[in-house]
Amino acid sequence: MNCLLSRNLTACIFGYLFLTALVSEYSAAGVLLYDVNNGPDSTSKTQVGWTAATSSNGVTFSAVGSDVSIAYRDRDGTAGEASSDATNFAMWNDFIFANGSNLSGEGMNVEITGLLVNTEYNVQLWAYDDLSDPVGSAGITSQWNEAHNLTFLKTGDPSSLDDYTVTFTETTDANGMLQLRGRAVTTHAHNVFLNGFKLSAITTSTVPEPGSLIVWSAFCVVRLCKRRSRARK
Repeated sequence: MNCLLSRNLTACIFGYLFLTALVSEYSAAGVLLYDVNNGPDSTSKTQVGWTAATSSNGVTFSAVGSDVSIAYRDRDGTAGEASSDATNFAMWNDFIFANGSNLSGEGMNVEITGLLVNTEYNVQLWAYDDLSDPVGSAGITSQWNEAHNLTFLKTGDPSSLDDYTVTFTETTDANGMLQLRGRAVTTHAHNVFLNGFKLSAITTSTVPEPGSLIVWSAFCVVRLCKRRSRARK
């Protein structure tokens, strides 16, 4: 009888480890929302329900260009507040930009790790700053991953996540890393901005949702307890 209990306990332990791995995979495969804050490791003013785009969360930024550097801004409480979209106010009001990216080929790279390996992801980016676009200009435009332009204007604050955005697909490498490459198109002082981004894996296999995994785990524990109860009788 003890041998039977031991086998059941071992099976439950392996089942738990397997389910833990599946939950981790579900997290990487689900919709991931990242909010760029006002510093490389800042988590303040992160949009509710979003993840801070910091190195501790697997997001790193690097400048591209000999005279380009990475800089951050927070427009909260200034004339540049993006107040039209109250729901996503925290995401719109702080951002990262490639300081001095005013020539073709200059900009920044964004690397996100901890994703599914060799997997195609839908990518959506948002960029906006009320104080950077010169008055009367046609807007500031950056190109992402060699083919996708994102333009924002000084006039007209964003009113929803449908504004000042671009979408495309990109595939992770063998280590689960995805790279976003922003390059200058217009020739203002700074042209590559990023306020936030969304990733969602395009997968052919179905990963069970965490709720289902919890129910399955509870079922295993109940079965084990019943067996142990019978063994004592």
